[in-house]
Amino acid sequence: MKKILLLSICLLAGVWTLSAQQTIYIIDNETVENFDGSQLKDKTIRDYKITTKGSGRNAITVHAITTWQSVLSVTGSFKSLEPLAPIDSTVRIINPAKRQIVYVIDGVPHETASAFNSISPLDIDNITVIKDGSPEQRKYGENIGVIVITTKKRTAPARAK
Repeated sequence: MKKILLLSICLLAGVWTLSAQQTIYIIDNETVENFDGSQLKDKTIRDYKITTKGSGRNAITVHAITTWQSVLSVTGSFKSLEPLAPIDSTVRIINPAKRQIVYVIDGVPHETASAFNSISPLDIDNITVIKDGSPEQRKYGENIGVIVITTKKRTAPARAK
């Protein structure tokens, strides 16, 4: 009986101590009275930190919440926009100097972009643009750009035995 009475007293003292603790909610640097969660409606939590200072009845727990606003307001007027052209999966190299480009694909030189455009982007391992005047570039001549493409080496799938 003494154990039950002592346990009851400890539980009541613990509840009394916990109820005396102060909890503060700060959302976007503003203290919120009577926090019930509705203050976070239409917001996305970016950061949530809980700090406790003191202990027992003197403890103060601070919930500091920083949010991203889900809806942004925009002011001003909009001009009608032309519809966007559909996206083409073909890669096009813009060559403002209209100089010739050599595409070296896995060590094999090609003088047209068709060989390059025929490669799936998923198969490309590396693309390197060779600097003008370098020994590698000079092998192909004056005023010729060199783009080296290395593709991923694919192995044939193993056959089931």
